[in-house]
Amino acid sequence: MISKFFQSTFNDLKITANYSPEVLNCKKIKFELGDKAAEVDRSDLYNLLVLFADDEEMDKCLNVKNREMVMIKKAVKVVTKEAIPAGGEVKFFIEYPISQEDYEDYLKENEDKFVKEEEAKSKLDN
Repeated sequence: MISKFFQSTFNDLKITANYSPEVLNCKKIKFELGDKAAEVDRSDLYNLLVLFADDEEMDKCLNVKNREMVMIKKAVKVVTKEAIPAGGEVKFFIEYPISQEDYEDYLKENEDKFVKEEEAKSKLDN
């Protein structure tokens, strides 16, 4: 993204971005043709361009990637210092999504640390 003052001319059309502190980072782009001028929000301009895109251009603009996700569950035990009696424990499982690709890497790196859920529960009790 252009973050400094930018100006370009195409035939009689002048395009200006980052022309004041309020519109830095291309929040608005100014179009001038002769004595007429219009400020267009970046998102409106982008939406307008997408309207005219063909399927191939649309795919490039959106750059959507589908990923297979896997849910990972971890057992956590926390020893408290206050709020419940000192030395008390809070035990819980957290579950979160991770991409299949990252999951496979995670499996390789942590292969020796995985245990079945029942074993994890019993380890939390110790």
